[in-house]
Order: sequence, then structure tokens, then C-alpha cells
Amino acid sequence: MEDFGRRSRAVAVVALVCAALVGCTNSTVAGKAESPSSEGRGAPGTQAKGSVESATPAPPEAVVVVAGVDVDGAHVSASGYLAGVVESGGECTFVFVQGDAILKSVSEPAADRMSTSCGTVQVPIADFARGTWTVSLEYKSINVATTSQPMNLEIP
Repeated sequence: MEDFGRRSRAVAVVALVCAALVGCTNSTVAGKAESPSSEGRGAPGTQAKGSVESATPAPPEAVVVVAGVDVDGAHVSASGYLAGVVESGGECTFVFVQGDAILKSVSEPAADRMSTSCGTVQVPIADFARGTWTVSLEYKSINVATTSQPMNLEIP
């Protein structure tokens, strides 16, 4: 008999929780009826049933993660990704610039879980003159075209 009482209370608690989660169309809070103008409003960070989220997604952003002379001294490597877009089929181009000299290295992007990875490129160090260069990442696809901020790179 005691088991029956516990089960009955448990069922009643589950029913109350379910009712609270589902809500009522004519709900009252502290004895005050909700006005029609407050329909669809929820706690901050929540979305009311049937409403449309109005947040605008961030624009795609190309990012150079790292660029530098490899440990072996034979190559210059650069890596990067595209934030805000998950797709394959575009083209990643790393652009190295020093004055009028421009070197480019292309890589094939790969869709990652939350971004598009451009992987790592390697360019023979013999192609570079000594001094300060900049490297930027250009990304182009059917849907997106963007260029990263340039990053300085020192060639010894």
C-alpha cells in the first residue's frame, strides 16, 4: 500500500512538471492575466513557440592562423580557415606580398564542423626575398568572397 502512495505522488509530480513545461494558453502569473501584447515573449535567450529568430548571422571571415618559416628553413608555411561558413568546393589562396613581389599558393578547402578549413600551404623559401612580407587569405566560392586581414611575416 505504501508503494502505491509513492507511485501516486510520483505520477502527480510528473503531471505537474509536464503541465508547467507545456503551459496554458490563458496563463496567469501571480494572479495577473497575460495581455495579448505580451504573447510570444519569453525569458531572455529563449524563443517563443512559432516565433522567428531575428538575430543576423555574422558575416564570413577569412583568418590566417599562422605563417612563418618552417623549422627546417626550407619552406614558408601558412594556414587558415573561413569562419561563419561550412562548405566545400571553394578556393583558398594565400597571398604573400613584399613591395611589388606577390607569391600565391592555392589550397582546396574542406568543410569542418563549424568552419571551412583551408589547411596548410608550403612555399619554398627560395621564392622569398629577405625582409618583411605580409600574408593574407583570400576565399572564393559560389556563395562567398572574402579576404583576411594581412599578417606580417619575417623572412630571415
